[in-house]
Amino acid sequence: METFVTRIGARRLAIVGSLVLLYGTVRLWMFWPARAGVGSPYWWDAGEYLRVSHLSLLSTQFFTEHKPFGYPLVLKIFGQNLGAVVWMQLAVSVASWLFLAAVAARCAKGRIASYGVVATVLAFSCTWPIAQWDALLLTESPSISLFAILIGLAYLSITKPTAPIVVSLVGTALVFSSLRDANGAIAAVVMLLVAVASLKPRRLRTTAYFVAGAASCVLLVTVTAAPGRWEVLIADQIDKRVMLDPTALAYFRAHGMPTRPDLSAVLYENTRTPTVPFNPAVSLRRDPRLREFLPWFLQHGNATYRSYLIDNPAASLGIPTRRFPLILSDAALAHYRAPGFRTPPNVLEHFFYPSNGKHLILIELCLGALAVLGLSRRVFRRDWILPLGLMLSALPLAILVWDGEPSEVPRHALLVGISSRLALWFGCWLIAVPVLEAMRKPRTASSGLPPLRLDARAP
Repeated sequence: METFVTRIGARRLAIVGSLVLLYGTVRLWMFWPARAGVGSPYWWDAGEYLRVSHLSLLSTQFFTEHKPFGYPLVLKIFGQNLGAVVWMQLAVSVASWLFLAAVAARCAKGRIASYGVVATVLAFSCTWPIAQWDALLLTESPSISLFAILIGLAYLSITKPTAPIVVSLVGTALVFSSLRDANGAIAAVVMLLVAVASLKPRRLRTTAYFVAGAASCVLLVTVTAAPGRWEVLIADQIDKRVMLDPTALAYFRAHGMPTRPDLSAVLYENTRTPTVPFNPAVSLRRDPRLREFLPWFLQHGNATYRSYLIDNPAASLGIPTRRFPLILSDAALAHYRAPGFRTPPNVLEHFFYPSNGKHLILIELCLGALAVLGLSRRVFRRDWILPLGLMLSALPLAILVWDGEPSEVPRHALLVGISSRLALWFGCWLIAVPVLEAMRKPRTASSGLPPLRLDARAP
């Protein structure tokens, strides 16, 4: 018996080892031609991160300089060695998706679902909208990797909320929030969904920890956001949207905004080609052409934009809602691919990462209908809350991105699209499979209804 058990353990170890080796080889094959990375001469954001990374850690300016401090801290730790940074991004990405796949297999019900969810998660992580960022000096790669870890820890916190797991989840959420402005909102959503899924009379303290963690993520982004960061964002809004919309322009003029014929061009120059290298906020303040505009802008610009969003829901809510499928689409993401980066065949790409936002929404609606059917069949489990909640939160998060940043919306909404698709795949294996199995079983009056299953680990 002991020999048999040992043989089974060795076989499983061999299978896992082979899977890890195969997955790592595929990711390396995709990454290798583009391994040199793309630095500041190619992408503007990389130059800003590199500039901040040279500031002293003892200065508060490092933590509140224009953009979140997480990525500049990574660059400083690696001594601005660009090659080492992209290799680190690849290693973290591979490890994070293997971790999520292992957690997903633990949560799945049955051997087929376990194998299916592992294959799906790993194949999903090999699609180009996810993997292409590893070779770029941008925050996308570490954000995606930490998001995968965050989702894995979220599932573990729902199924077994031990102190180390809870602490790891909150810590990962805070690190994730330090990389991008929008990450704080996404982390808060995940933490609140875990809090809802973990809500039990005996776990009220744990639930409070999750709620506090969500608040901490939002607070971190708020405290470390530099005033200059919002000046650049509002200037971008005025340039790309307000000046092109007669209704919005009339609103801003009625609230005192001075205008000039070339205002849009001047704002564009300062936000895209500033006179102070990689520091558009300082460039805006020093531009003599904005002497009449700046006093109003610095004192009333942000408040005027907020009031415009509130007073004009057709613009702040209606437009991003209508364009929601386009925001979820991957149509504009291939532009960022590093030269030489290899991609899997298109057939696999479109299957595991649905590129059409309308099709994605329709599939998610079908999955939601299955979840409702599962609730009527009394097979609901707590771990359903996370994928369903991520799908439902996609539209509010997309609206937040749209209203917060007018430039490169598909890239800034990348994690919204990834979370929607990842939630869809988790839902297929963790929701659809149990519901379809329940539908196969006849419901007779003599047998009665099965008990409501609220435990995520219930069979």
